[in-house]
Amino acid sequence: MVLSRRPGSILLVIVGVALAVSPAVAEDISCSTTASLGPAAPFILPPPYDALPKPPEGQFVYGTQALWTHLTSDGRWHGLYREDLHAYRNKLTVWRPGIDWRTGNQPLTVTVRRLDGDAPAVQIPEASGVFAEGMGSAMMTAVNLPTTGCWEFTARYAADSLTWVVSVP
Repeated sequence: MVLSRRPGSILLVIVGVALAVSPAVAEDISCSTTASLGPAAPFILPPPYDALPKPPEGQFVYGTQALWTHLTSDGRWHGLYREDLHAYRNKLTVWRPGIDWRTGNQPLTVTVRRLDGDAPAVQIPEASGVFAEGMGSAMMTAVNLPTTGCWEFTARYAADSLTWVVSVP
């Protein structure tokens, strides 16, 4: 291999090789996920949720005192591709103080839009109330994304909203 003697050419070759070898690097450059930006301070859950176990390894709690969710530390949304739906599908759990899972459907709305390309926005008009030991009462819904890319989620409940960005590899 012959390298040019022009200033910066070696760096350009090294960066080109790194991007060719690691698609995740290229993906991270184009999608500033909420996880990659890093939280200003750790989120402290309000009572009684503060007594619940920490999220599984590789996840963290992100949100406000009104709404919160778990995000992956690597910034990726690990949806499984479903051929029958032609979509990347995963469940989304959102917590809010005072949710009673026994009341059934919850007025949580979720809007998801692609930031780095064309794709139809995804609208979810409500969620189901759920409960599990170690999780407490929460709201859960399935999300079907039509393509990979950089996606912005916005969850709304009454006057409260929470927005985050994930990469769908």
